[in-house]
Amino acid sequence: MMDHIINYIDFIWLPIGLYIVHKEQRIVAAAFFISCFIMMRLQIEMLHSMGYPTGILPLLKFPVETTAMVVYMVFYVAYLALAYWSPRTNRHIFLAASISIFFAAMIAAQVIMLL
Repeated sequence: MMDHIINYIDFIWLPIGLYIVHKEQRIVAAAFFISCFIMMRLQIEMLHSMGYPTGILPLLKFPVETTAMVVYMVFYVAYLALAYWSPRTNRHIFLAASISIFFAAMIAAQVIMLL
């Protein structure tokens, strides 16, 4: 039971994110969080299917699930801070920033999960 809860604990960020961001930014923020949830699970599944539950290099002894969750949560906090302090940002600029942060989170998580 506890494993099931731990695997999906990051979904708590979706309602938190939708509460913090401004009304005009909620659709993009929801898409950002859902995309990050899916990408994190794909990255974890990829490393598990390759046979590396703690990463390819033996530098970190933590499971890839924990490592990925910590990295993505750092990016969630940064994203929410940037979204909160930019209320009058153009929709297109906010979408571009969200895509950029998504790719930065994906690449950073993959690099750190390989360690």
